Amino acid sequence: MPLSKISATGCCGRIEYNLFVNEINSGVVRPGTVDRGAQAPREITIRPAAADDLDFLIESYASTRREEMQSWGWPSQQQEQFLRMQFNARRGGYAATYPLASEGIVLAAGNPVGSIIINRNESEIRLVDISILTEYRAQGIGTFLISRLIQESVESKHALRLSVFHNNRAIRLYFRLGFAVKSSDAMYSEMEYNETTSEDAPAQ
Repeated sequence: MPLSKISATGCCGRIEYNLFVNEINSGVVRPGTVDRGAQAPREITIRPAAADDLDFLIESYASTRREEMQSWGWPSQQQEQFLRMQFNARRGGYAATYPLASEGIVLAAGNPVGSIIINRNESEIRLVDISILTEYRAQGIGTFLISRLIQESVESKHALRLSVFHNNRAIRLYFRLGFAVKSSDAMYSEMEYNETTSEDAPAQ
């Protein structure tokens, strides 16, 4: 299991930690098609993230927040500082909670289009985080990646779980792919895949 050492520097200081990266392409995501409406629009693969992917990882995260932040009226420089601060805080939280998680760069026909973090242990497969660049959304990439995790979950008989903000639009996709809410708090819903509730999902 290769070791990837990632570090980030932001306005809140330096965060440095290790991520153990699984051999993702050995079976989790391969080019091809899957059921549940998840036909890959092009060759979709994942490669392990490396230290020199940091700028792309920041951009991938920023693409999930820019629409929200544009309504705040902040100048661009302030937005970028805030995004880096949030990226570092989120990254440090993931590292503390899931120190053995695998982090990958999502590729479409060899081009980086997003990022994904997956944690596996003896009891579950957890989709910790997934983000697709704005210009590549609604092309079935997210559906394809999650459907492959569903396939892995069913074959390995490990629960597939994730946590999502209540106002995240992706929650509709999770419901349609067969996830159900197991618990919730003021901000997040904890969801788990349930094969009996799945149905065909639209491209996301």
